[in-house]
This record gives sequence, structure tokens and C-alpha cells, in this order.
Amino acid sequence: MLFERINNSVESVNISELYRSKKGVLFSVVGAFTPGCSNAHIPEYINHYQAFRKAGYDLIACVSVNDPFVMAAWCRQTKSEGKIKMLADPKGDFTKALGMELDCTKLLGNIRSKRYSIVLENSIVQSINLEPDHTGLACLLCIKNMKSPH
Repeated sequence: MLFERINNSVESVNISELYRSKKGVLFSVVGAFTPGCSNAHIPEYINHYQAFRKAGYDLIACVSVNDPFVMAAWCRQTKSEGKIKMLADPKGDFTKALGMELDCTKLLGNIRSKRYSIVLENSIVQSINLEPDHTGLACLLCIKNMKSPH
């Protein structure tokens, strides 16, 4: 189950409902406040926000194996409010259900998510970009390959 902090409450989020009647991108990061995610991933999505809108995308969401309070703080710190919906996967259940878990126990203390981006249209997956070696920025490939989903 995913969660989002909205104002002073934490709400559960159902991805199928979230992307119903919408075109959008769901991308993952290894962790909020990690250097690559803070300095490369989020800024690229913010910088391309208007291009996504012009290409017909309604929603950009980021998921991370973090708690909703960390994700809300990261949203404020990265100034992504109103552009990127920050979703928390506190136990990694969503990540595990997708088969996207990444063992980061030595560095980050727990299982995290591989880097990926999923383009969805009306809750149906149109494409998946997956980082094969866990060192690149596959979650940004949908920006490079941006086009309106069919």
C-alpha cells in the first residue's frame, strides 16, 4: 500500500484509482534525500514538467521506500509541490509486488526500490523503463523518450 501526506493527514493511495482517466508517469527512486535522487531525478522531472503537460500527461508521481513524512519533507525541500505527487511505500510492499526490490541494507539499512519509470494511460501500463545495473538513471528514460501515450 502506498501513502501520501496531504496537509496534516496521511491518506492511502491506490495506483489504479490515481491513474484512472489520466495519462501519467510513475517513477521510483532509491531514497528521498539521497544525492542522485535529489540532484538528478527530481530536478529533471521538475524541469520537464511543462513538456509533460504539453504532451498530454496529467500526473507525475514518485514512489520511494520511505515513510510519508519523509516524502512530504522531501517534496518541500525539492520544491516539487504541485508538480510531482510524492508517494511513500513504507514497508516496500508495493515495490515487492512489482518485483522491483533492491537490497540496500549495507548502505541504507533496508530493501529499497530499483530505479524505474512506468508510463500509464487510464491505469494501463504503456511502457516500463528499468535501470538494469542500478547505477544509471532509467527513471529518466521516459523524459528522453517522451511522447504522448497511444
